Amino acid sequence: MMTRVSVAVVGLVLLGSATVGFAAPAPAYDIASPHAVDVPDRTVRLAGEAFPVSEMARVSRGDDLVVEASVPSEATYQVYVYDEDRHVVVTSDSLLRGDATVTFETKALPPGSYAVAIYDDAEVRAVLPLIVKGYAVSVDAPASSTTSAPVTIRARLTPESEPPSPTAVQLLVANATTDETVVTATMSEAASGYTSEIRIDDPGEYTVHVWVRGQRTVQGQRVLLGFSDPTPLSITETAVEPAEETGANELSLDPTERVTASPGDASATPSGDGERSTADSTGVITPNPTSSTSESTEGGQPFSVNMLLALFAVVFAVGGAVLHRRL
Repeated sequence: MMTRVSVAVVGLVLLGSATVGFAAPAPAYDIASPHAVDVPDRTVRLAGEAFPVSEMARVSRGDDLVVEASVPSEATYQVYVYDEDRHVVVTSDSLLRGDATVTFETKALPPGSYAVAIYDDAEVRAVLPLIVKGYAVSVDAPASSTTSAPVTIRARLTPESEPPSPTAVQLLVANATTDETVVTATMSEAASGYTSEIRIDDPGEYTVHVWVRGQRTVQGQRVLLGFSDPTPLSITETAVEPAEETGANELSLDPTERVTASPGDASATPSGDGERSTADSTGVITPNPTSSTSESTEGGQPFSVNMLLALFAVVFAVGGAVLHRRL
């Protein structure tokens, strides 16, 4: 495979895995790429050693891959690209000294998972995962939601380079501050791609990731055939609205308000003068008289007494007029 080196020379060399020793990366060594994408914190293992990573490089098959190595100034090292079986598949034929950048072709690399490593003094010093894409992944997710509310995530896969069929499309949601993964789910296949509904209980800023996994299994994980860019998702606290006052226990001071009772209520509230009332079919309470004699409140006298007094007055008036004519 042809490589193009700039600045200090960088090489990708072939080395039998049986002769390689591995150690945790030293802080002074770092490997990066302009093709790298932020991913939730994870661990890559090489020959039993664990390397924490927070980025993965991603290229389409046939595109150039650029790798940038940062090392101590006196270091003499090499850069390897390993396949899924941890065999070196890309190499150059020279040792490197100091920081360096290399560009190499990927047309001979089938879609799948790889690892780019700095190898110095018989140890692997730094690792960058590499995915040669079998699928481009786009994500459709809301920009914001509230705690415990359902959030629907959709993903669409676009095949590249005749990849194998995916065995699973995986959804990951990570805390944007800590990079801790808080949701992991297998998405369901739908007419327009893949979909999943999730809920997040804690408010905060998150990132949504979708990974496409293939059929092969390496170290207990199915190989990656593609992954999405991180999609931001903001979760806010669900607002709790205060309960409205119904007014059922409030007393009305309006003197014109009519008192009603439920239809069919056989009892009624007694009035202040001892009379009882009943409710008609509409629920309106009307007074019931306590005797058969009608009374009038005009003048403060009963209606029958007024009539008698008027009758006496008429009799006296007529009698006086007759008597006057006879005299």
